[in-house]
Amino acid sequence: ATRAVEPMLPLLSGEFAVSVPVVAYIITVFALAYGVGQFICGPLGDRFGKLLITTVTLGLSSLMLLGCATASGLLPLGAWRAAAGLATSASFVLGMAYIGDTVPVAQRQTVIAQFVIGNVLGHAFGPMVAGLIADAWGWRATFLFHGVSYGLIASAFFLFTRRLWRTEKRTPGSFNPISRYAAVWKISAARNVSLAAMVEAFFFFGAFAFVGPMLKERFDLPLTLIGIALAGFGLGGLLFNMSIRHFVRWNNPRSQVLRGGLLCGSMYVVVAYSPYWQLSALCMLGVGFGFYMLHNILQVRGTEAAPQSRGVGLALFGITWTSGQGLGVFAMGGGITAFGFAPMIAFCG
Repeated sequence: ATRAVEPMLPLLSGEFAVSVPVVAYIITVFALAYGVGQFICGPLGDRFGKLLITTVTLGLSSLMLLGCATASGLLPLGAWRAAAGLATSASFVLGMAYIGDTVPVAQRQTVIAQFVIGNVLGHAFGPMVAGLIADAWGWRATFLFHGVSYGLIASAFFLFTRRLWRTEKRTPGSFNPISRYAAVWKISAARNVSLAAMVEAFFFFGAFAFVGPMLKERFDLPLTLIGIALAGFGLGGLLFNMSIRHFVRWNNPRSQVLRGGLLCGSMYVVVAYSPYWQLSALCMLGVGFGFYMLHNILQVRGTEAAPQSRGVGLALFGITWTSGQGLGVFAMGGGITAFGFAPMIAFCG
């Protein structure tokens, strides 16, 4: 659901008779609302149980995504996307926190990589499925598909996790999100890793959101092919996460971050100026591989930055990360209006 809009930007631009940078605001509002949702869900998960809160928010996500399918204009679509951002924010960050609660730190990097494979598959197939459905039945059908899918997932989550709700680790005391976040922000490790995540997301997603529109403008590709090209990002991430055991042996955290950042950035430059769409699609594999090399280390550090309030610590990480994503897309929209797609994507790289 998160990555579905990027391949549909040209279609939505024509539907609502506005430019691509203008219609891209629905990516920004989703990302910013996603951050706000994590602000709420992190303390709720610590206080009432991470599996319980995830089950409830999955059900709400279904309703919000079905609402997107009924939107009568760009502003209502943005409002429903913001509501969907609020609702869908819990599952990933509380899943990471649940791993932190239940998996010893020595095994956590590998287990997080295995967990992230599900997220990566979503990043990989989200654009591809969205482009395919939108080409065949229109953009409303894409959101309808997401809403029904979330409903099925929420039902399965209820059936398979409700027996564990009473035994989850919980943080005692009053529910006061502001004081909990203030306490975690004072921890330098939590503060530093959250700010690093914000910078990472600002430049990475500032570029990623506009790769699809650039391919449409340069090569006039159908949305299905644009979705397939963008899916290379997720497949590259999948390759990294499936080979995580080798990277743990061959790399220390500093070298893994450095190599991942250099690979991701250099591939973005090639994507920006490639004369062939097939080469751009292939380079998106490198973009995804490099991104997850870097991001894996930030995620592991995030799970251990505030172990006494892990839900809040990871929510803070997620808030800054998604805020960086939304702000990056917003800033890139202005840069593209002034300088064009390729220079700004290369700049982010």
